[in-house]
Amino acid sequence: MRIVLVNVSPDSNRGACALTWASLDLVFKAFPRASVAIVPIALTPPEAAPFRHTLRRYPDVEILPPLFDGGGKPAFVLLSRLARSLAELVRFGRNRHNRNRTLEWIRNCDLAISIGGVNFQTYSGTLRGDLRFVIRQLALLAAQKIDVPSVLIGAQIGPFATRLGSALFGRLAKKAAAVFPRDRVSASEVQKLVTHPRSILMPDSALVLELSPSGAADLFERRGLDAKAATLALVISSALRPDERSDAHVALFVHVARRLMESGRFAQIVVVVQSAEDRDISIELVQNLRLDARFLIDDDLDPAQLSSLYGVCRMLVSSRLHAALLSLLAGTPAVSIAPEVTFKEQAVLDLIGLESLYVPTRLGADRAAEICLAVLTEEDRYRQAIATAAENARAQLNEVPHHLREVVGHS
Repeated sequence: MRIVLVNVSPDSNRGACALTWASLDLVFKAFPRASVAIVPIALTPPEAAPFRHTLRRYPDVEILPPLFDGGGKPAFVLLSRLARSLAELVRFGRNRHNRNRTLEWIRNCDLAISIGGVNFQTYSGTLRGDLRFVIRQLALLAAQKIDVPSVLIGAQIGPFATRLGSALFGRLAKKAAAVFPRDRVSASEVQKLVTHPRSILMPDSALVLELSPSGAADLFERRGLDAKAATLALVISSALRPDERSDAHVALFVHVARRLMESGRFAQIVVVVQSAEDRDISIELVQNLRLDARFLIDDDLDPAQLSSLYGVCRMLVSSRLHAALLSLLAGTPAVSIAPEVTFKEQAVLDLIGLESLYVPTRLGADRAAEICLAVLTEEDRYRQAIATAAENARAQLNEVPHHLREVVGHS
């Protein structure tokens, strides 16, 4: 078996890394001896070791070059490069050797899998958004062109602000052998665009991960912190709505954190950088909370290490969805303060029965703080609900390998 994973973002976003790990776990449960390659999404500027965490966990996985890399060039150069890439796809055939290493790998593979996350949307509603969507789907389009079976795992579908976006996704979904939307909104979008016989609602794929606790106590000790103290962990995102200023988002977190500290339930706060793009806003949060540098955890931690870190905390408050999910996997209550860039936070938590842990930022800092305090008041009940939700989600997701084997005709 040769399998290609597409729509893969680098490990610098630990949520994306968790989704990559989840897809690889599902693939190897279905096909233990499979040869697997990853087609990444190009970033500008490129990272030195974009899949450092993934390759430590899965050393035999091959990393292929992206099918498109804008390289930070001007718009007219990008359009020219995209035109060449699309022309290459038009010529792409199952029975013809291809000099492009990635296309050659796809040509010889048995299954293409688009991994979970926000991969199928054009929420900006602009031509630039449409072109980014097309670029992101090039590897999947290549696989489908030569009739390689394709599966969309853990997909958030929509919002599609343009006709091109919805039409392109409709084509991708129609040709996919199976679609596993990760929430009810996405499942509805699939059925709106194409009546798919094998569209199966599944929880966010990261919830299939089984992560062993590792090193959190040592990390605290190295920083002169007490791992046994009641700790409030904060993870703040820089991905905000156009009408939501970063300073307002920081102020909301500061207010919530101070209210929680004033409750007497916490001895210390740590601010964790879960995605490299959040470093600046995390530093701003630390400064506004008047914490010294040892309370900013900016280590290059992988999803297992992050989950372990959240596991020794009493509560996590986060505007990164997968920080909340990694915390839930460790059994720690996590309140998702959602910037609502998309509908994902509410939809993902609703599907697993934990919508009460969702707080849209538009409700304001006071309401967010009240919800956090209410969770603490019923902490034991929430911990039991979290354990049950994680167990049920994993049981559902463990059905995916069976479906993958069915898609390629393996018993």
